[in-house]
Amino acid sequence: MKRKQSGFISFCLSIAFMGALILSIVGCASKTTIKLSSIEISPSNPPNITVGSNFQLKATGIYSDGSTLDITAKVTWESSNTGIIVAGIGQASGIEPGTAKVTAVLNGIASAPILFTVVSAFQGSANGVWSGQMTIGTASTSLSGTFSATINENGGVTGTMTGTYSGSIVGQVTTNGNLNATGNLMVGSTNYVTTWSGTVTLSGTSLNIQGTWTGSNGGSGVFSGSGTTSN
Repeated sequence: MKRKQSGFISFCLSIAFMGALILSIVGCASKTTIKLSSIEISPSNPPNITVGSNFQLKATGIYSDGSTLDITAKVTWESSNTGIIVAGIGQASGIEPGTAKVTAVLNGIASAPILFTVVSAFQGSANGVWSGQMTIGTASTSLSGTFSATINENGGVTGTMTGTYSGSIVGQVTTNGNLNATGNLMVGSTNYVTTWSGTVTLSGTSLNIQGTWTGSNGGSGVFSGSGTTSN
C-alpha cells in the first residue's frame, strides 16, 4: 500500500514539475527582447549657423517594438569636419566656415548623416571712403575716393575703389574679424599694388570696416565704411 502511495506521489510530483517547466518555457518565449533598431537626428535639415554660434541637435532612438526614446546624451556624435565640433549633449558649434556631415552612433548603430553648414559671421556688404597720398615723380599727390566691398559666406572679400584713382580689392576676413586684402590702384596704365589691413566688427545687423592701406611710391592712407550683414 505504501509503495502505491509513494508511486502515486512521485507521479504527481513529476506531472507538477513538467507543468511548471512548460509554463516557464512558454513564459520565456512570450517575452520579446526590445532592441535599438535605428537612430534619427533632428532637425534633419538644420539651418546654417555662423562662426562662433551654437545649435542644439536631438538624437531619437527607434526600438524594435516601435517605441522611441530621446538618446541625445547617450550617443557618440561624429563630425566629418573638425571645423564643426559636436559636444556630448548634441550641441553643434561653428568654428570656421565650411560644411560637415554629422552622425549619431550608439551600440554600433549609426544614424543617417545630416549636412551642417557654417558661414562667416561677417557675411554681408559695406560701403565707405578711403584717402591717403602717393608720390608720383617728385610730387606728393593726395588721394581720396569711395569703396564698395562684399563679404561672402566663407569670409572672402571682393570690392572696387573709385575716386582719384580706381581699382579693385580682393581679400579675406578671418574668423575673429581681421581683414587682409590686396588692392590694385590704376594710375594711367600703371598698376600700383596696395595692401589693405584692418578689422571688421558687428553690432547687431550692422557691419563696420576700417583700417589702413599701404603701397608703392610711398602710398599710404586710411579707409572706413559700414553696411549690413546678410546672416
